[in-house]
Amino acid sequence: GNMRRKWKIHNKIGWQIMLLILFTIILPSVFFFWFMVNRYSNDLISQAIDERVSLLQEINKSISLQFSGFRELSMTIYYDNSTRTYIDSRDYTEPPATVDEALTTILNTRPYVDSLILCFGERVYCYGRNFTNLRQYREKYETQVLEKEGKTVWLPTEIMHGSYSRKPRDFALARAINAPDGQVGAFYMF
Repeated sequence: GNMRRKWKIHNKIGWQIMLLILFTIILPSVFFFWFMVNRYSNDLISQAIDERVSLLQEINKSISLQFSGFRELSMTIYYDNSTRTYIDSRDYTEPPATVDEALTTILNTRPYVDSLILCFGERVYCYGRNFTNLRQYREKYETQVLEKEGKTVWLPTEIMHGSYSRKPRDFALARAINAPDGQVGAFYMF
């Protein structure tokens, strides 16, 4: 009986020590560890989100600058005197060499510009990549372009079929071309 009583006392003391260790060391350590890991992971997530947000903001700024650059570039047909004179002349047989030179210069200096296209009714002058589905493209969008009366129009991205097998997915900017007495055509920049 004495042995049993000693065993119970030892057992009781053992449980007390175990509970004491559990409540003073193990549980606080687990809670502290969980708190620190949780806080650290939340900080990491917040930091990663902030970095992504600032990266996206910079990308958006860059894209906006690029788009406004293209919009400005599309005004070249009015800023360049030879092209302006050609538009105002209303004689759209072959563009003069000076106009060819002005538009070819844009293509050579802007790596993102695939093609510049001047359309005066059935007369179409292409600088750069030639698209075999241009007629369908014009039928689809030209009314919309002309309604804007010279303001730039961003047209939906479409797959343009080139003269070769490559099919670039180009976005296009277009504007109606105005002469002093009204619209005379449309200008496309792919």
